[in-house]
Amino acid sequence: MGYEIFLDAIKPDDLTLSFLRDFLSLPKNFITGKAELQEFIIRYGTHYIKSAKFGGSFQLYKTQEATKSESLESFSVSAQASYSGMFSAGAHYGRKEESGSASSQKSSSTHLVIEGGDQKVAGIVADFYTTNFKDTFTEWLKSVPTYPKPIDMFMGTLSELLNLNFKLLFPFDVSDAADGCFSKNLLTEEGTLRKYYNVPVLVEEGNKTITENEKRYCDDTSVEEFQLSMDKKRLALERGIAVYMEEGPIPTTDFHLEGGKPGCQTDLLMVKGGDAGVAHPSWLDLINGDTYKIFFDLQRDISKDISKDTEAYVVYSEGRWNCHHPGKTFHAYNSWDNGGSGDTNNKKVSCFGFVMTYHEETGKLIATVDDVKVSLKIFRYLDRILPNVVNSVVGRVEYVSPLEHSQSNSGALSNILEAPCEVKWSNSYQIKPAEEGGKCLYFVAASKGDIFVVFSAIPRDKTTWYHLQISFQGVALYKGLKLVKYEGDKSARSLGDSKLFQPYFICIEEDMDKQQTYIRYGIGSDNSEKGLIYMVYTDKSKPIGIRFYSFGSGENDIEIMDARIIGGSATGEMECTGGTVMVDGRCVEDCHPECNGCIPKSPGSKLDTECRLCQHFSIQQDDGTTKCVGECPEGKKAAPNGVTCICEDLSILDDNDKIQCVTACPDTHEVGNDGVTCEPKTVIYKWRFDDRCGPSYTTPTANPGQCDPESSKPCCSPSGYCGDSAAHCTCSGCIDYRPKWREDWKCGPGNAALGANPAQCDPTSSTPCCSPDGWCGASNDHCQCSSCWDYRNVARGKATRQTSTDYDGAPGRAVDGNADANYGGGSCTHTNTEDYPSWRVDLGKTYAIDRVVIYNRRDCCSDRLNNFNIHIGDDPLPKNNPKCGGNHQAGNQNPITVSCPQMQGRYVAVRLPGSSRVLSLCEVQVYPCFDCVVFSNVALGKRTVQTSGEADGPSSRAVDGNTDTNWGGGSCTHTRTEANPAWRVDLGQTYQIDKVNIFNRRDCCSDRLDPFNIHIGDSASALSNPKCGGDHRIGSQASMSVSCNRMRGRYVFVRLPGNSRTLTLCEVQVMGG
Repeated sequence: MGYEIFLDAIKPDDLTLSFLRDFLSLPKNFITGKAELQEFIIRYGTHYIKSAKFGGSFQLYKTQEATKSESLESFSVSAQASYSGMFSAGAHYGRKEESGSASSQKSSSTHLVIEGGDQKVAGIVADFYTTNFKDTFTEWLKSVPTYPKPIDMFMGTLSELLNLNFKLLFPFDVSDAADGCFSKNLLTEEGTLRKYYNVPVLVEEGNKTITENEKRYCDDTSVEEFQLSMDKKRLALERGIAVYMEEGPIPTTDFHLEGGKPGCQTDLLMVKGGDAGVAHPSWLDLINGDTYKIFFDLQRDISKDISKDTEAYVVYSEGRWNCHHPGKTFHAYNSWDNGGSGDTNNKKVSCFGFVMTYHEETGKLIATVDDVKVSLKIFRYLDRILPNVVNSVVGRVEYVSPLEHSQSNSGALSNILEAPCEVKWSNSYQIKPAEEGGKCLYFVAASKGDIFVVFSAIPRDKTTWYHLQISFQGVALYKGLKLVKYEGDKSARSLGDSKLFQPYFICIEEDMDKQQTYIRYGIGSDNSEKGLIYMVYTDKSKPIGIRFYSFGSGENDIEIMDARIIGGSATGEMECTGGTVMVDGRCVEDCHPECNGCIPKSPGSKLDTECRLCQHFSIQQDDGTTKCVGECPEGKKAAPNGVTCICEDLSILDDNDKIQCVTACPDTHEVGNDGVTCEPKTVIYKWRFDDRCGPSYTTPTANPGQCDPESSKPCCSPSGYCGDSAAHCTCSGCIDYRPKWREDWKCGPGNAALGANPAQCDPTSSTPCCSPDGWCGASNDHCQCSSCWDYRNVARGKATRQTSTDYDGAPGRAVDGNADANYGGGSCTHTNTEDYPSWRVDLGKTYAIDRVVIYNRRDCCSDRLNNFNIHIGDDPLPKNNPKCGGNHQAGNQNPITVSCPQMQGRYVAVRLPGSSRVLSLCEVQVYPCFDCVVFSNVALGKRTVQTSGEADGPSSRAVDGNTDTNWGGGSCTHTRTEANPAWRVDLGQTYQIDKVNIFNRRDCCSDRLDPFNIHIGDSASALSNPKCGGDHRIGSQASMSVSCNRMRGRYVFVRLPGNSRTLTLCEVQVMGG
């Protein structure tokens, strides 16, 4: 029962005035007016009711649930008969049911839906089990015409509603109007060519009122044009409705973007890769004490600390690796050195105890078989995913900010790639930069991390992208995922805070005539219509046809406000800054002609040393800067890389540390290993050319200085002269540098070598032991018998001493090669009963010690040795040297082996802590690590230079061996008060640097040194070399030891960062090997 209402014929007069005004103000183009169109849709909706059916509705539902039930057909018959009885007096239904053994459960329900009619009657009808149901139902039917309700409605879109003849707004012919937009008396504005007419208005001027003409602009000049404009607005609205129905309300001006997972910004580097030290840290970078990021990439979680895609910060310090999650506190208990990761030669990293091998060429972390075996001791469930871990890439290492790390190096910047983690594309985000003047995107944004803005022709195809990365480290522009421009000006960067908003603008213009694309970036003002341009980029390749734009987030959330597109011609009030000038209406970089982009150090500066890249060639200056030139100067040629100039023949470092080009090396130099550099002969060889040797006469590669073993003077005398007499070669304190072993493997008495009689065996070879019958080998018959000599044991036969001697137990017995554990065998030492007894062997020179083996007395008193300490170092007094481990127990084992890795020293001592102790040793063997580096002060007496002050406090004082910390002692250097003063020592060759010891001035001014940096590397320029750690502070200490974890370098710098600093050093010791 019901009737229908139709809304077919609609005229403009039927629309409300507010609705019509809002429609008339809509743009004619969806792309340029999507925000206004969406606002209109949100206000008025997308559809209107086109027609509707009114009346009443009676719907009855019956449902049944059962574990075992009658068939659907049976249920229908039963229900139909039941309801027929409600409406017909003669209707009847009966059913006979029989019981059986089967059991079932069922439940049924009935509900009624009534719409329209008198609701009071409808409430009674709803109780259809009453006996008078038929009467009340009839009464409800009669009430429906009085109380109808819409039952069905048919909708139409607002664009259909507005498909009107808008000419009906004008009931008469307006073509002959005397004024207004449809008159024939319209005026044309010069310049813009816009049509307008004047309207007289009254204005106040002083004390009187005058009449002035006010311009009224006309978008349409005829009724036909007006109708065409309305049709365009309607079509724009139609497209807006379609987009809205598909995507929902899209924020066009203000919105929030979630950040991505850890490492997502640099995920593409995982595949693209890059050079070590650029896209990822080199090994020396990684162990320099700075903080780096590890991004794990696993198929499954390993532990609560290492999930499959977790991010962690990692620091290597004091021989251990410490990992902690972003935002978490640094804890010392998370420091690890397991699996050999504490030895930097192994290139292993341990994060939360999970050991990985670093692949320096790619920056990736690989879990080798050995790594996994060690990690299994820490992670119990690692064996569950072993096949997915062993020999697999499990993560990568990055700089905390690759962009910030590389910003000073144009070559490094070209390797950087950071892309947005999350980008949301929409039909609402469209732009047309090919229109004359281009388009500008204005917005206000805030983020703790990076803000990305992307322009694209085909969003899915990243080769059609331009994307801008705005961070607090700098601003980078990429094309097709390749970095093309970088701006490091601090004023151009983001604020790096999630609560601090800043206005930005990006203008892009595609010039189809010149086939170029112009991009400008800058910081807007408060009203966002003015701003400062900091970056300009001209892409001279064919425009890619940009149609879409969007914002993207990095690893952190971003907030965008007031985002809008305006025409590029509206940016005339922008100012060029950041090294840009206005040329032909555009901001361009104001650089030296040889520069391809520049970073001026001061306003208006256009030097050839301020270039980002060179147009042709570059030359490295003596002060460490790079100069761009059109061609290589005389005496130089283009390097194989085609972009730098090098010496045409050979290069040499003069006395002022300046690089000079030469055609041949002088007599004092020889061509180095690189084939192009002249190195002093004292750098290449371990001996001098004045026949001096020993600790007081060092060379850049040997301390103490040696003698040429192939010359006529192969031995060094105790007084420091090379010669070949007995006073040089065989006396106590003499050193013979000739080989001590023969090429025919003969050894022992009766077999002499050039440098030893009897001949020895090479301890670093596969035949280190001499058998009783005079042959070198490695079997038990060569190494383990009583008359065998194992030359790997550097303690045998060396000088010894102990605190006292009793029962004829001389200290030399412990290094006589006799390991008999019975005192009667004449092999064991013996001291008096005393406090802290000790025994010591002098190895003759410093060794890197691997292990110490002790043979205890077994005929009695074996427990006397509990507890014992081993001390190793270069001090003759045992207690002044560090311990190898703590308190050791002899137990029942014999011999006792104590591992002492990474310790070094000339003296090895056994000491019993406590009172009333007796020390008895039957043999002590010391085995060094022949392949390990032995560290010594390699800076002593080397060439030095400082930035100023050589006349008063010369730089050489810091390596003269005098550690007096008072200025009056004549041991301290002194520079002028200046910006960034620095001191440098040239070690003569590349060393592994273990630590640098700094001796500070103490008679005054000790605080001048804080803070200071140490740079180590092969460049003669401090800033071109990596830091050893960060900022160091010595405070009031007389000296400080800075661990550098075996960084490699020829030059060591001490530099004070900042203005108005004075550098004074009383001694610098570089412990290298």
